[in-house]
Amino acid sequence: MILMAAMEMYLDFLDSSVPADLTLISSMQISALIYEIVVAENTVYVLDDNGFRIIDFTEPANPFQVGFFDMSGWSPSDMTLENGLVYVSRYGGLSVFDAADPENIQLLGEYETTNYRANGVAVNGNTAFVVDDSGLWAINVADP
Repeated sequence: MILMAAMEMYLDFLDSSVPADLTLISSMQISALIYEIVVAENTVYVLDDNGFRIIDFTEPANPFQVGFFDMSGWSPSDMTLENGLVYVSRYGGLSVFDAADPENIQLLGEYETTNYRANGVAVNGNTAFVVDDSGLWAINVADP
């Protein structure tokens, strides 16, 4: 079993087959402060200061970046995956992406909340729940 740990600007891949004796398999430097990691099969989605990147870790000893969406200046803060889409909370709201083709990530839609930084996002069905400094927002994302 592979375990990932994000620490500041590094993504570590660990062998957790013996939980009492974690072994470092590889480490990958990310160019910015990491906020969130989400794992889906052999892919890890990393949200950082600059945007989100998609890392293939089919071979944990040799992980490599397969996609990146630049969000510099957007102040991203949290990310989740649901039904093949990437949801990112950011300054002023929520952005929804189709990352099925990691080399050609598509922005599908944006939803404005307030002029505050959105600090978290969760998705349940067709509703995205976004928390910002003004409160909780329930956003219909049935057609991003």
